[in-house]
Amino acid sequence: ALNWACGSGQADCGPIQPGGVCFQPDNLVNHASYAFNSYYQQNGNNDIACYFGGTAVLTKRNPSYGKCQYDVSENLTSSASIRANVYRQITRAVLVMFFAMCCLFAW
Repeated sequence: ALNWACGSGQADCGPIQPGGVCFQPDNLVNHASYAFNSYYQQNGNNDIACYFGGTAVLTKRNPSYGKCQYDVSENLTSSASIRANVYRQITRAVLVMFFAMCCLFAW
């Protein structure tokens, strides 16, 4: 999955190459974390862009450390608030329809 992300997936893997600011610690978990995040950020910040065959998960924690700064989605909270707003709007629409039907049948 890491090779795919850095190759065909076109993630920005420069920082995890030898001498890059995110190369250390030099292990698969840290390199995959950076590459998967890069791919996720470049591809819409959605669940599908974080699948990687089940080897990646979404987190609300910023994994940046030292000089290694991950791109972090600002819309983690905004997407949650968008979902909440949509839910509220749907709830209001259903209630309006319910009351309209009640009034219609009451006449």
